Amino acid sequence: MRSWFRVSAEGGKIAAPSEFTLDVEPLDDPYLEIPDGILNVLNGKEKDVTVQAEIIDQNYSDSFLPEAERLEIPRGTPAKLLLMKDGASPDVCIAKRYCIRIKALHRTLEETPLVLTESVVVICGSAGDLHAITLYTNKQ
Repeated sequence: MRSWFRVSAEGGKIAAPSEFTLDVEPLDDPYLEIPDGILNVLNGKEKDVTVQAEIIDQNYSDSFLPEAERLEIPRGTPAKLLLMKDGASPDVCIAKRYCIRIKALHRTLEETPLVLTESVVVICGSAGDLHAITLYTNKQ
């Protein structure tokens, strides 16, 4: 899932470079679509384990706030960053935050599911180049 998200984000499939603006409207439904094939591959690896996943754009509206609080996902509006490489002029970038939640449930045992929550920032440079960077991973 992480690898698919990174490749998709850096390829502009999660959000196109034109969507990286400071004034983009918050989303009422911030869940991003995950292709069925991705979950089918994950669920096919272990016959006794069911994998569920969701990706949430953290620029969500107030209507999503109760769900976000339940899932413990902080709001993250787009932000401007200045990045410099080796003394070059600063590049003005826009960053968007996403949350990837993966839940693994054993089909026959009544155990608490394993939940991994990963916070990822996708940065768009002034040339439209996209980079996905994991901020942290939380295991529950």
